[in-house]
Amino acid sequence: MNRVAIPAQGVFRTRLRTRFAETDLQGVVHHSVYFVYFEQARVEYFKHLGFDFWQLRRDGDLDITVVEAYCKYLAPARFDDELEIAVWTSQVRRARFTIEYSIYRGDTPIAWGQTVQAAIDPRTGRPRPIPDVMRRVLTAQLSDSGLSLI
Repeated sequence: MNRVAIPAQGVFRTRLRTRFAETDLQGVVHHSVYFVYFEQARVEYFKHLGFDFWQLRRDGDLDITVVEAYCKYLAPARFDDELEIAVWTSQVRRARFTIEYSIYRGDTPIAWGQTVQAAIDPRTGRPRPIPDVMRRVLTAQLSDSGLSLI
């Protein structure tokens, strides 16, 4: 069995149930769907942290865009599986931050991934510094307590 390392602290968890439309002819969740799961979990994580992507966009001074995405598939998920997604911030830089994800069904790791997001000015499309309040909140989520294995 693959072991997936997640931080001991600073982890947000959300659940979802796989849908039939997300499966392929082999009866497993299609590989592209995991990026949708990451996005869904990331949006919930940000709401939990007090940030609303649409409100940030409507305010006109910040947009967050994914500039890198990675997924390692560890075991298949199937129709009607209940999955739990652990989400955490692993790096915060001037204009970018990294979010990591661990998806599992019960005790079985299903996938691990990460996305790198960039803060951009929606008027110019150019990178801009992460706002101070967002930087403080994201930095507070960084765990320095080591890793635990699931």
